[in-house]
Amino acid sequence: QGIVAPVDAELAWPDLCARLDGAGERQPDEVRRYRILLNDEPAGQEVFRFWREGARIRVLVDTSLEADVLIFSADLRHCRDERWQEEAGALELVELESATHSAVPFRPDYEIHIERDRARGDMVYRGASDADSFEERHPANTGATTPWSVRTVGYDRLLDLFAHAAYPIESRLVGRATVDGKETAHYAIGGEWRRHLWYQEGKMIRFCGAEAFGTYVETILEAYADREAGTLGLDRPCAELFE
Repeated sequence: QGIVAPVDAELAWPDLCARLDGAGERQPDEVRRYRILLNDEPAGQEVFRFWREGARIRVLVDTSLEADVLIFSADLRHCRDERWQEEAGALELVELESATHSAVPFRPDYEIHIERDRARGDMVYRGASDADSFEERHPANTGATTPWSVRTVGYDRLLDLFAHAAYPIESRLVGRATVDGKETAHYAIGGEWRRHLWYQEGKMIRFCGAEAFGTYVETILEAYADREAGTLGLDRPCAELFE
């Protein structure tokens, strides 16, 4: 699936999206499609395309959201290019570039670049918007708010891709079970970036987040979007999980 805005969409995609649309030299090795819901109502989609070569993984992501929060439009178009490396049996984020266009009030559109400094071992976090620009360094065990891999719950800190923010996180395992014959785990993250995440053999199958103004965002893998899967609270409304 190409990263192309619907014909009737008013919000333009960032320039990065057009550059990434033809970035793969071959067909992706895997495509994951997720539905996005806002307060349990359909609001958009998120598509991940994966290329694997040895220990390296490239992930291209495009996100399209069209919804209203209170009296405001929350429409959003977002793309990113992620580079990962398998090291000592674990995935490590090496580099990430992202760009966002949104109609969310009071939030500027950021272009974000995250890169591991191999010499110093820390993470360099850069961003620019019409409002400001920044460059920061964060400790080695720092990731980004792109939770498609279970590696996310092992980081000490996550860097925001939609705003200038860094979140110290503490993850806890809520439970494990077998779903569709596969080991599945439910994690909760506390603090400023409150999330519930479900992973099946390391792959995210559902994500619930608590946002401002009593808004709850959900991303769910297409295979689970229309199912009743009570195991591990997979079909519980997001709002209930944060009570």
